[in-house]
Amino acid sequence: MRIIRCLIVLQLFLKANFFMRMYRNMSSLITMVKDVFSDIKFFLLYFLIIVASISYSLFVLSTDPDYFEYFLIIFKLAIGDPEFDKYQEDGIEIHFLGRLIWILTVLFLTVIMMAFLVAVVTRSYERWTMKYEAQTYR
Repeated sequence: MRIIRCLIVLQLFLKANFFMRMYRNMSSLITMVKDVFSDIKFFLLYFLIIVASISYSLFVLSTDPDYFEYFLIIFKLAIGDPEFDKYQEDGIEIHFLGRLIWILTVLFLTVIMMAFLVAVVTRSYERWTMKYEAQTYR
């Protein structure tokens, strides 16, 4: 029953966004967010593939049978949670190769991919701004 309520609340949020487009200021903001998400869908797909492959490499190194836990570790690491020592306290055994994977993950996902995400969103925002200005001067 709670799952259905959760889905209903999410649907209400989407419908509220749909109807808020009637107001001029909200319309531009909602359209911009929709366009940005449309532009970053391939980035997000590639990002999730990288997170899944790195987490699977840690899963292969470990003795823990829970792959999803490693996926969450790498995802949290990719979005800026560099606390890696707390996972050893939780009973997850990390070897030297695991530490090397952690360093490469921080360098690649956190630094390079997030900078790339900022560039993609900036390009999308600039394109949207030019389109919006052209429509307002019509």
